[in-house]
Amino acid sequence: RSLDLDGRPWVPIGNSEDGTSGGFSGTFLGEEHLIYNLSIKDGESFQGLFGYVDSSSRLEGLHIDHCNISAEGCSGALVGKSAGEVKNCSSAGTLTSEGDQIGGLIGFASGEVSGCYSTVPVKGEGAVGGLIGQAGQGAEVKDCYSKGSVTGEKEYVGGLIGYSEGA
Repeated sequence: RSLDLDGRPWVPIGNSEDGTSGGFSGTFLGEEHLIYNLSIKDGESFQGLFGYVDSSSRLEGLHIDHCNISAEGCSGALVGKSAGEVKNCSSAGTLTSEGDQIGGLIGFASGEVSGCYSTVPVKGEGAVGGLIGQAGQGAEVKDCYSKGSVTGEKEYVGGLIGYSEGA
């Protein structure tokens, strides 16, 4: 079944003040379901359906449609910061930010991202990517694509990944 959030204000799962603690730890199997109308307009960092996902976690088969996100840094439609595995997930909608590390699906990724795509038009400052804003050390990105427009006000802007530390 799909879930319509109807534009209601959203607090990310695994909400984290600093992107290193209090995050989601576990496995979330979306079973190819859609989440519609995710709305985030608070302007804070580490925003998305999930705020922070730790290295022991896995998100799989989850799709975000018609998102409308206005956030600060380290934000994406699915997850703001992910150290875990993200597999077969997608996003569509809009995402704007006045911060860095902004991605259509993931703001900052340091784990494996595979079989994912985003059609979200993304606008941010620096490290802005159509799929991932910044890929950190140890990130593995494979079989992914992005089709949304990407606009950045500073350096490190890319169609798939804005900035890569060695992915």
